[in-house]
Amino acid sequence: MLTHIIGPFLSLLPQRWRKYLFEEWSIDWVRATLISGVLCGFGGMMVLVAWYLYAIQAATEPQLDPTMQATKGVPGYGAGMVVGFASYVAFLMHPLTWVLGYFTFEGIYRGFAALVNAEAPGSGPLVLADWIVRTRQRRSYERRVPLVADKVTADPAGKQWNLKVESCRPKPLWKFTKVIKFKEDFFQVIEETAQGATPARPHVYLLRNVPAGEAYRGMEIYDPNEPLRPQEPTAGQAAVRAFRDGLRLKTLPLVADEVERLVNDDGVFLRITSCRPKEDWIPGRVIRNEGCFYRMAETYDAEPPRPFGFVLQLLPAGIASRRIIDYSPDDVLKQPNV
Repeated sequence: MLTHIIGPFLSLLPQRWRKYLFEEWSIDWVRATLISGVLCGFGGMMVLVAWYLYAIQAATEPQLDPTMQATKGVPGYGAGMVVGFASYVAFLMHPLTWVLGYFTFEGIYRGFAALVNAEAPGSGPLVLADWIVRTRQRRSYERRVPLVADKVTADPAGKQWNLKVESCRPKPLWKFTKVIKFKEDFFQVIEETAQGATPARPHVYLLRNVPAGEAYRGMEIYDPNEPLRPQEPTAGQAAVRAFRDGLRLKTLPLVADEVERLVNDDGVFLRITSCRPKEDWIPGRVIRNEGCFYRMAETYDAEPPRPFGFVLQLLPAGIASRRIIDYSPDDVLKQPNV
């Protein structure tokens, strides 16, 4: 009953919301999504056809009298084509047409996803809203929890676990029985636990030795310094950033950077605003300013004439880095004025 009556409506929610709110409900989400997709696709198509007939008639009637007067009651084939084409364009450009067309297509897609791939995707607008919320939460989390190397504790003779990893960032791929190679040993992920979590490393994973003779397919080579590695932008992110920065640079004069030093409970930070982008300043990159070493934490949008904002965090002593960029606020004045 839940699957066939309430499930089709709840299946519109993103999977994360369903798992959080209705995990204990006995709902077959694939079947519920199939029902929801069929109803949405078929119903949207029927409404779209009805809207088409109404919109064409509503757009044609106001044009008939002027056309008949202009052609003295004999509109002819050409005038009829013009009236019909104008009505069709008005139908296509109407926002309701786009809304109905989208939900019709979405219903067909969700129905096929459930039928062919046994998937249960949510509705696009709700999934987009969930993505925006998660993105804001992730950025807030990254500002609150600085990047530090993982803390690894080994217990070869442990009864419950043999390796404990405490990290400042989540590891989405570390699911149950995931095989991890650390140094020369192989471990399987048991669980993620809140026990032993700290504000600096809130994600704790317990691993055990892989039993002798057990077969496994995938394997990940683990390095505790992985959170500190620079994250290269994807091709799509780089293209969007280059296009956006190119538009900005057309109206921005060359001025020296502004540097603000901040001290709070999380450490020492530099907040830098610049009139030019810094392409090699990616998250994790080490920057040296006035003899101190900082790690790039994040970028943000500032106000003109310095719309490019950067946040750098002071590195703890003893952390090594392969590539260091020397920085001075006047470096931007040495660039060509593009």
